[in-house]
Amino acid sequence: MTMKRRVPEEIETWMTAPWSEARRMQRTAPDDALVIVDKPATQIKFPQQVPPTPAQGSLF
Repeated sequence: MTMKRRVPEEIETWMTAPWSEARRMQRTAPDDALVIVDKPATQIKFPQQVPPTPAQGSLF
């Protein structure tokens, strides 16, 4: 079973419509929709981020 791709209007409805309207769009995902990786997020190495330069220098 393949999942139908959402069109932008459906995404907008899902994100902004009242629950009474958006809940009609809810459906179960196919069994293969969830992928589990063998590394917990704590072991994934992300690029080092540089802190932003302050807009005004320190007074101290």
